[in-house]
Amino acid sequence: MGIASGELLIPTIVLFYSVDIKTAGSLSLLVSLPTMLVAFARYSRDGSFAVLGANL
Repeated sequence: MGIASGELLIPTIVLFYSVDIKTAGSLSLLVSLPTMLVAFARYSRDGSFAVLGANL
């Protein structure tokens, strides 16, 4: 699930569940939030963000 998943997930929610666009966008963000949190936790644990800070 990346940025492009919104192109698939939002229309799917709108068409299959008859939800308005704004709610579908919010649901799309809500679905991808756990994925983003796990990614941030893993990258911070292995020191990837330290490299970014050193290169500023």
